[in-house]
Formats: sequence, structure tokens, C-alpha cells
Amino acid sequence: MRGRSRKRIPGVTLRRTWVPYDQISRNLKRVIIASEDANFVNNGYETDAILQAWERNK
Repeated sequence: MRGRSRKRIPGVTLRRTWVPYDQISRNLKRVIIASEDANFVNNGYETDAILQAWERNK
């Protein structure tokens, strides 16, 4: 997390353990996608955004 400020808590150490993609919970993957694009999980795209882009780029 370069460039981001982190609150340091005395006596607490942050540890990271990288795991293979297939070992990450399907639900966690969906939550991450949903946090970026709430409609992606439902249908894979945002109809409103596509229509707006269509109108803007005619």
C-alpha cells in the first residue's frame, strides 16, 4: 500500500501472506468486484453506463 497513510498501532504488526487465486473465497472475490461495480455481479455490465456512453459518443 505505497502512498497511503496507515495508522500505526503500538504493539501491532501487519503481516501479509500471499495465497494462490483459487484459494481465495468466491464470496471475497465477489465482494471486491461489487465494491467497484455494484451491478457487475448481477449481469456483468451496467446498462445505464453503456447507454450514457453511447449517447455521449454518437
